[in-house]
Amino acid sequence: MKKMILIFALILTFAVNGCAAVPDEVKKDIKNYHGENNNIDPKNFKFTYINTSDLKDSSQKAIEKNYKQFNISQNIEFTSFPEEINQMEFKYTDNFEENYIDILKMFFTQEELNSQEINLNSSKSGSKSYSFFNENNRVYGCVSDNGFVSMLKSDAFDISFSYNDPNIKIYHADRNEDLSDTYQLKNGSCSVKDAVDYINNWFETNYKKIAPDYDYRVKTVIVRKHENYHLFEIHTEIFYRDIPLDNLSMEAETDEENLKMHMIYTSNNVTIQMLNVNQIDSFTNGTGILQPVKAEKIEECISLESALKFCETTFTDFRNITISDIGIKYTTSPDYDYINNQEPYAPGISVASRPVWEFIIDVSPSEFLREGEINTYGEVRKYIYIDILTGELHYNLDVVLQGMG
Repeated sequence: MKKMILIFALILTFAVNGCAAVPDEVKKDIKNYHGENNNIDPKNFKFTYINTSDLKDSSQKAIEKNYKQFNISQNIEFTSFPEEINQMEFKYTDNFEENYIDILKMFFTQEELNSQEINLNSSKSGSKSYSFFNENNRVYGCVSDNGFVSMLKSDAFDISFSYNDPNIKIYHADRNEDLSDTYQLKNGSCSVKDAVDYINNWFETNYKKIAPDYDYRVKTVIVRKHENYHLFEIHTEIFYRDIPLDNLSMEAETDEENLKMHMIYTSNNVTIQMLNVNQIDSFTNGTGILQPVKAEKIEECISLESALKFCETTFTDFRNITISDIGIKYTTSPDYDYINNQEPYAPGISVASRPVWEFIIDVSPSEFLREGEINTYGEVRKYIYIDILTGELHYNLDVVLQGMG
């Protein structure tokens, strides 16, 4: 039972603590990027609004221009664009645990499940889940009422969700990088491309049956060295009508009046470990499954060029920063009664959403690794979000991880 509690804690830590500890010298550099007196209130900046149908062409032209503090990665191109952008509202699903056997059968055979002692668990808040934790067989599985699903097979049981093995290389499947490199997994060799294809197909043929509102695509593969072979840590994005849900911004703040910390942004992704060829050895979908409640189509929004010029005006102390990726995302912010200790991921909780321009800044390990330190971190990024309707600015220039270190 103690290890099962630890597993839940690791998953929650992975979800909530998206930021690693940043060395003091890096923090100092981050402050230098953004002068305290250089903030421009979005209300005082004249944004340019365009019809959403013109976004593809205008955005391609925007990234071909020059900006004072920014370099736009040459790998960015807008060959396609979502047909529509919406003002969204979501909610966490409920009663999801009722079909726990069918869900667990995506990972385990019926025979394997028959040999487990599956328990119904209830939290103080009334949330329910079915789970098993077998130290002898070295397997674990859990399905909760809010759509949370996680599991460990035997080869990943000791690794759990800690992600502490050395990071060998990161592949960005969403940036059309070469994925042909082959690595030795526990039971054979596998190319990164074959792993990506297998996972994408698994989502299409299996996972979409339980979460049909979305499409799923592998975003990043982190190759890690484990014992005498490699494993693939695979991060998958969740798309609603071709626009991904935010997978980076996991932030809390303190209500000073009530002395209560509460979540203001939550992230959404699926993390998989593949230790064996064509097999999912660990799985977690983060905090659960969101259901779309409302989608109001947006006709006009802030152009990409206008958003970039706003960044140019605001972050005047940036120096030769390369923007690695640009896109539109839906942020997610739970609306819950934290004062009375309601959980931010409780079934049925309403989740507000905003469409934002997302600017990703990749971080080289040389910026945060101490001398002699082995890189066990995942994807290290900084980001800037600009609301495409209001111009509201939200950013994190600390080290943001996709995968724990």
